[in-house]
Amino acid sequence: TGPCTNDNAKLKVLVVSDSSSGETSWSLQSLGESLVDLYGGPYGSNVIQSAHACIPKSNCYRFTMSDSEQDGFYPGEGSYEVEFDGSLKRFSNFTSIQDEETLFGDCADYEDNY
Repeated sequence: TGPCTNDNAKLKVLVVSDSSSGETSWSLQSLGESLVDLYGGPYGSNVIQSAHACIPKSNCYRFTMSDSEQDGFYPGEGSYEVEFDGSLKRFSNFTSIQDEETLFGDCADYEDNY
């Protein structure tokens, strides 16, 4: 995508999948006034996928990486990263048994709840 306009910023999600990535997906939910709900996955095995969107800068966002089998990526095979407004917000090899959540954006009113 090209540059974002007005009060929007670019979101980029990059997923490098492992050998069993049919289990892996992500979601982005806005916690502010402007409704933004984006989703990605499940993915094929051993692929690189990226998603781009222009979303309001003024919102707080919760990005969640999930694995339906609750075993994350196979160690050494997969990773993901989330960039917002040109800044890396999360990089992970996602080997967790639980969902990984990341808050970013204008989140001062929400940080005490997470």
